[in-house]
Amino acid sequence: MTKKNGIHHGAPRQKLIAACVSALFLPCGAALAQSSFGNSAVGADTALGNSFNQPGYGGNAVPAAAPDSYDTVRHTPTGQLYGVPIDRPDDLQTKTASGWIYSGSFEVGLFGGSPDAKYAKWLEYRDPKKGLGLNWFDFQLEKPEGAFFINGYGGGVGQGDQFYDVQVGRYNDWRVRAFYNEIPHVFSTTFRERYTLAGNNLTRVTPALNPAAGIDIPATGEIGLTRTRTGVRGDYTAVDNWRFFASATTEKREGRRPFGLNADGSIEGFEPLDQRTTDFSVGTNYVKGKMAFNLRAGLSIFENNLSTLYVTGANATTGVPNAAPADNYSIAPDNKNFSIKGDGRYGFDFWNTRLTGSFSWSSSTQNSTITPLFDGTGAFPAGAVAGLPAGSSWADWNGANGCGMIRCDSDLRIDTTMFNLGASTEPITDLTLRAGVRYLNNDNKSTPFISYNPYADYWWQHDVAVTGAPTAAGNVPTLGNNISRIGRARSDKTLNYTLSGEYLIDRKQAVNLAYERENIEMTGRERDETHEDKFKLTYTGRNFFDKLTVRGSFENARKRGGTYDTFAGGMGVASYMDAINQALQYNSQVGPVTAMPAYSLGALNAMLQSGGLLNMANGTPFAVASLAQLYVGSNGFQKTDIADRDRIVFNGRLNYSPREDIDLGLSGQYVRNKYPANHQISTDRETQNSLNLDANWQPSAQTQVGIWVSRQNQKIKAKEDYNANLVGTVVANQTAQCGSAAVSISNFTCWFANNFNPNNSIPVDTNNTTNAIGLNLTHDFGWARLGVGYTYTKNNTSINHKYSATNLPTANQASYAITGDWPDMKSRTDSLELNLVKDFTRRLTMRLMYRLDKFSSKDWHYDYLQGGPDGTVNAQGNSLSDMGPLDFRVQTIAAYLQYKF
Repeated sequence: MTKKNGIHHGAPRQKLIAACVSALFLPCGAALAQSSFGNSAVGADTALGNSFNQPGYGGNAVPAAAPDSYDTVRHTPTGQLYGVPIDRPDDLQTKTASGWIYSGSFEVGLFGGSPDAKYAKWLEYRDPKKGLGLNWFDFQLEKPEGAFFINGYGGGVGQGDQFYDVQVGRYNDWRVRAFYNEIPHVFSTTFRERYTLAGNNLTRVTPALNPAAGIDIPATGEIGLTRTRTGVRGDYTAVDNWRFFASATTEKREGRRPFGLNADGSIEGFEPLDQRTTDFSVGTNYVKGKMAFNLRAGLSIFENNLSTLYVTGANATTGVPNAAPADNYSIAPDNKNFSIKGDGRYGFDFWNTRLTGSFSWSSSTQNSTITPLFDGTGAFPAGAVAGLPAGSSWADWNGANGCGMIRCDSDLRIDTTMFNLGASTEPITDLTLRAGVRYLNNDNKSTPFISYNPYADYWWQHDVAVTGAPTAAGNVPTLGNNISRIGRARSDKTLNYTLSGEYLIDRKQAVNLAYERENIEMTGRERDETHEDKFKLTYTGRNFFDKLTVRGSFENARKRGGTYDTFAGGMGVASYMDAINQALQYNSQVGPVTAMPAYSLGALNAMLQSGGLLNMANGTPFAVASLAQLYVGSNGFQKTDIADRDRIVFNGRLNYSPREDIDLGLSGQYVRNKYPANHQISTDRETQNSLNLDANWQPSAQTQVGIWVSRQNQKIKAKEDYNANLVGTVVANQTAQCGSAAVSISNFTCWFANNFNPNNSIPVDTNNTTNAIGLNLTHDFGWARLGVGYTYTKNNTSINHKYSATNLPTANQASYAITGDWPDMKSRTDSLELNLVKDFTRRLTMRLMYRLDKFSSKDWHYDYLQGGPDGTVNAQGNSLSDMGPLDFRVQTIAAYLQYKF
């Protein structure tokens, strides 16, 4: 019999990739989705598991599962998961006097070997425990009279990667599901414990050590976090044609992860984590005849109990303690998102026409208090801050309002609106025409962030001396510093059109031609607009000679856009001008400040009105030689997400069955992206090739063999600009072409648009290759069943710099001649798992498991870290707290008894 209550529904959340990755690269059948807000198929977590119980297995979680206990998760050709409930034979079910029929299974036994090995890559998403444990259980109850049912399963009981799921309901009426899931994540097992945590204060360990002398903390600490996710969902289907649902989930993250600390001498510390995300959703859908629609509303709330991190401690190079916090860090703040979504379809008999449409709107808000520049106490010397008298406190430095800028709250809000309309029709036999239009508006309603303090009349920039007091130079907004003075509210609008037609050549062949146009308008980005035209041709041939299926496509796309402004991101001349105007308007509303230093708003406004470019520190023109060193970017260097781009894509797939017991599949892809504006500097071309072969052979009912081979290669051709080493040449070239940059802003813009010489750029070729092989074998000997699973993955990344006499100073060339180019980065993983299953009775089974996991890597980023047990390290490696991925060889064994009841 086939039950109506599938155990799993929809697709698992993206974060459950942990369960796949943690298997150390054994094949995982769980599909991935982005989020519950972006995927209507997702309610609560839908396929739970861990590294030794991959999602979707019931009873015997092994390749050689018993015939009456099989994989309970299947998927459509598009990858969407759906449930296949277990149908147990009558002799493995029990009926009670009250009419309930129940069955189930569990797997209990001993787990051993070396699973407690302290390797971060091995423990990354798993928490195995040695000794006796309950590895898996499941149960099913149903009462035919009344159509009630109860289902449940779980695994890893008592471990840090345990999971549980239970459903209660009545067929074709209602259902309630609850789940609990833990996912650990280990970042490092060789972490240097340089800081201690008290509340949200990180403090360097005492006595303060001096990394410059080669003495540091031993690399023996472990750092990681745990994600605990719980949820409940209810469905009601008793009303004809209607279905209603509601769900609530919460995820808590606790632990710590590595965190770079710039103000404390670039020593790596850690970020403490105490976060919670809560999601609520309600919705309904209606289906009747040719009409159907869905409605949904959701609320997501993120809470961070440690949203500000204060760091105190010793200076990294001198070991002298700072008198005040070295820096404050604003971590992810509390925020929330509300969304509504609706979609529907309606069909007409006329030309078999179908109309579809969808609408969604969401609003994300965040209004946390902006972290003060300093939170220290006490006074600092006279003259340290222009405009503030001697004896002023740190609070004065933060501004009269206590936040060091025009406002104290972030006041952020982004509204997203989307409309999508589509139509398909068949005007003649064998021809289908489709059209669609989509409008997407990300409206950033946030108030612009302006880092100007009207009380002290300074821009938010500082330079902390060893004593902890701000220096006078720290008040000067220098063009060479890449700290934004204004945070722009970035918004964008996208309008997308699609037209396509599919023609059936005959019963086996079809061809499809599609055209797509996408226009994007942006504010606060380097470009005001981009537009892309895409053509795609697809051919499908099915069942040639009853054995061969062919599918292939070719895609050509061309993206272009408006004028590219490097400074639109908030770090250039235009940003300064914008910030000055905003600050002047604010100043006119709140009244003048008490002191106006030499680089005051009056001087800056005069510069703005005159069009001349003055030194913001003293009002004098910038020196030409200094301007050459204030390189921020170039109009010729375009960020790849909005850059001019030419793309071609080839896809191909062959399926062939030479015999009834053999299936072969071959697929490949070629992608090339060219960025014509970046051919002289930055990324010029990207190519990616992939080839995949899979084969399945079933010589008998007792034996199945599956193998897959995959290869992917990515190449990036780029150029790096080393003109900073050749300032004199650049100055001469730019002066001849643009005139003195100190004359006007237009001259200055010309300088930045031509501030590199292509002959001095260094070509850099990056080549990344990944090879992978997988094998699965099952065989039933009669007296026992054997399952074998093996995967092999090897990755190699090479970076090649093409230096010449013109693009690198002589001193650097001499150094390169000695050291050579960067060595290749390499990694390899091997994972082998053997399962031997012996049935003693229909109910009692024994499973013996052996598993070998190997990992090795070579990465020049970590080659110079030679940390020993005494804590002695290379002085150049003191900024890193993690020793990098360690090679390992881990063996695990287990003996389990499985019992079906």
